[in-house]
Amino acid sequence: MFTKLHSPDIPPSTLSQEGYSPSLLRGTKGNRQSEKNYPKLMSFLLTKLPSKNTSHKGFSLLECLIGIVVITIVISAISPPIFLAVGTRIQNRRAEQALQLAQGEVDRVRRTVETGNYSDTDLPPEGAAPNTSPQSQNAPGSADKLPSGKVFPTSATQAAEVDVNGDGNSDFFVQIYRTPGVRNNDSQLMAFGMGVRVYAYSAKQNFGTLETTTASLRMTTALGQQQKRPLAVIYSNVVRSDTGVSLQCYQQFLGNGIFKCN
Repeated sequence: MFTKLHSPDIPPSTLSQEGYSPSLLRGTKGNRQSEKNYPKLMSFLLTKLPSKNTSHKGFSLLECLIGIVVITIVISAISPPIFLAVGTRIQNRRAEQALQLAQGEVDRVRRTVETGNYSDTDLPPEGAAPNTSPQSQNAPGSADKLPSGKVFPTSATQAAEVDVNGDGNSDFFVQIYRTPGVRNNDSQLMAFGMGVRVYAYSAKQNFGTLETTTASLRMTTALGQQQKRPLAVIYSNVVRSDTGVSLQCYQQFLGNGIFKCN
């Protein structure tokens, strides 16, 4: 029963140091000495074999609490800059859309004037007082969607709601107006100043307290100044340039009394 007994993990020198003969590993059938020493030998072999059991010891409650505190501190430190960067990027994107919208309104008026075939109803409503700049116009007091077929609001203090992404909800409202300008002998406007202010739709709740200075969007995660200030503002001069009196009209518009638009 002992002829096949062996242990490759334990060298013979180790057995000799413990007082066992290496020959006991081989054993001999009917060898009483081997039978007598077998239980003791097996006990020794089991204590010398390398353990294959891994430790199941986990973290203590204190170690877990310390880990949670460290993770919380790290998250608290890095979260504000991330939220700030994302919020600023979103607001800058909205400001870019507003600027494109304002520039598109200016270009539309200029194209209308360049055709030469227009009347006052084809132009923005008159707002700023004579001999004043477009900047002097007050902020809008109301905003509505334009009726079908209407190009501009009927009043300089009224803004037009605009849906830029086509989802059926207004994203901005636009105030567009012009100065009285200079007319030729046919009473057609030849040169005038115009202003375009684009507000976030959320500013609609602050009619009566709206401002005209462009909102600052630096370092913000919320709506910030756009609740009362426009996201984009453009003031521009529009001049018809294809007639013989265009230069005189422009000079008169600039305040040079020597020239007359006729």
